[in-house]
Amino acid sequence: MKTRVIVTGGASGIGSATCESLEAAGYEPVAADITAGDSVEELDVTDEASVTQCARIIGDEVAALDGVVNNAGLLVTPGPTEWTTLDSFRRMYDVNVLGLVAVTKSVLPLIRKGRGRVVNVASIAGRMGLPNQPAYCATKFAVEGFSDVLRKEMLPWGVTVHIIEPGIFKTTALYASYRDGAIRPQRETKVSVFLPWAESGYVVVDVPEAIWVDARPKRELLYLAHTDVPTMWTVSYTHLTLPTKAEV
Repeated sequence: MKTRVIVTGGASGIGSATCESLEAAGYEPVAADITAGDSVEELDVTDEASVTQCARIIGDEVAALDGVVNNAGLLVTPGPTEWTTLDSFRRMYDVNVLGLVAVTKSVLPLIRKGRGRVVNVASIAGRMGLPNQPAYCATKFAVEGFSDVLRKEMLPWGVTVHIIEPGIFKTTALYASYRDGAIRPQRETKVSVFLPWAESGYVVVDVPEAIWVDARPKRELLYLAHTDVPTMWTVSYTHLTLPTKAEV
């Protein structure tokens, strides 16, 4: 018998590829997105009624869930903090944080029954501050903090909680920001070398596999292009090339 896994933002990009990867592995993925379509449940993560309705539909069909992949996310108006409006902060928090929390809470009873897992797609921007991404980084740091708390709370029920930290490649919003020049590092770096890798088309294969196959409790995975780069190396390189808080 196949087990169900909900994937938010499942109609395109990483979400769609994750559904394909799950199906190939023998699971029954439920793609949920803001626009319903063939094999896609309608789900607006910012609308409490929509979240409740989606969870109710799934709950009527199964007694338990094997997991949820919170992949839905939004990046708008990258720019310096001084130029980033509060509306931009609110929009990104509504989707990236509050939407993720709402979906998780709505299906948590089913996941607890199935002793399943929660996989939250964070970002490299949840690991380190990126220039001209104040709102996006803030939301992704929040996702990681929430995930750490939930991981501890779910331990007695055998539910595991995981964080995935995609980097800069074609199916992420950060890719477009760097490609179009919206993000410009404050000091000369080699961030741009990641972009040719992003064009390869292979990167989308790794992240979906990591989301379900490689994820382990208390382990975060960071993906830059199609290479699994140890987080320590990337963080160390970034701290060496970008100004620290003490620098002017």
